[in-house]
Amino acid sequence: MSKHIAIVVLACASPPYDKMLDAIRTTWGAVEVPGVEVFYVYGKPHDDQAEAVLARAMGLDKVPRVEPGEVYRKGRVILAGCADLKQDQEDCLLRKRLIAFEHLLLDDKIDLIYTVCATSYIDQSQLIAATAGLRSNNLFYGPLGVFPDSGTPWISGASMLLSRDLVQRLVDDSATIIKQNQFGWRDDVTLGHWIATQYSGVPLSELVAGYDRRSVSDPEQVFFGAWHQSEDFVITPRENHQPRSGVYHYHFHSHRPGDLVHFHSLCTAPSEAGNQGTHTKSKASKSSA
Repeated sequence: MSKHIAIVVLACASPPYDKMLDAIRTTWGAVEVPGVEVFYVYGKPHDDQAEAVLARAMGLDKVPRVEPGEVYRKGRVILAGCADLKQDQEDCLLRKRLIAFEHLLLDDKIDLIYTVCATSYIDQSQLIAATAGLRSNNLFYGPLGVFPDSGTPWISGASMLLSRDLVQRLVDDSATIIKQNQFGWRDDVTLGHWIATQYSGVPLSELVAGYDRRSVSDPEQVFFGAWHQSEDFVITPRENHQPRSGVYHYHFHSHRPGDLVHFHSLCTAPSEAGNQGTHTKSKASKSSA
């Protein structure tokens, strides 16, 4: 049975991410797939230029003032009460995610929250197919690693999927998570460490025993590694970019939004058999039809 998924793009109104967000909104972010909603979470703009970018994204003349820890939403844009750049607030990425999580939990129909970076391309149809067979609780899913020195297992923030109940626990503990954060701007490592030490019920040393870059020894199965469903195109030449069956996440270079736009044309091009790619028509194409 398919699940209702909220995709949360960890957005930023400053360069180079402003251009990447424009590319996302006009490509996969404009695609309509039943059971999937796409949201963009920003923090307080860094400067006047970023404020103009965010105001345009929100469809407003001026960006509203949001108090620390609070949230303002306009359409699919979530404005979190924190900084937009880590140079203004080191842990702003962590705060953005947690604030967005709390807001999205107000929607009872959401089963999974999938949070991605601002240089991601998501094949939503492939995402639906990949998550259909996943459990609906106690799930932390994505490219899995172990952070050096601390031995902390973590899921990359570029492609991090969480079950609703796990998100609720993180929101309930958010103040303590922020206070005890020992990994600075590395919010994905912070969340991995918290889940490993607070929710797994297994000592950290035992949890990662036998780790071989493809598995974590977790009797309660909180962590699930999913490397085969993500493709890294950050340094791959454009001519080698191709969509692959079973892959729903593609990671692009932050300074090359054109690569993401080009990749979208490959995903939506008719196949040799005359069928459309895995995506359905975008809102833009429907409105211009």
